Amino acid sequence: MKNNTVNNGENKMSSKDLTELERKIFIKLLLGWDNLAIEEQLKMKRNNIKQIVHSIFKKFDVHSRPELLAKYIPHIVIQREEKKLHG
Repeated sequence: MKNNTVNNGENKMSSKDLTELERKIFIKLLLGWDNLAIEEQLKMKRNNIKQIVHSIFKKFDVHSRPELLAKYIPHIVIQREEKKLHG
């Protein structure tokens, strides 16, 4: 995954700042997967999935999936558009 950075006030949060497992779950969150689907795919316990999702929320300073998407997706779109202009 590209190093997409989100500005959280003073901090800049990047998907690169996530652990490998957090990054896998983060991608699935961006794709709209629910905890049950993630649990089945990664063969993990539901409580572990919940803890990791909350860790991701904390790192991005959000409280819900829609808030995470609203904060992160525009940066992906902007990055793609900039790439079109320069490459």
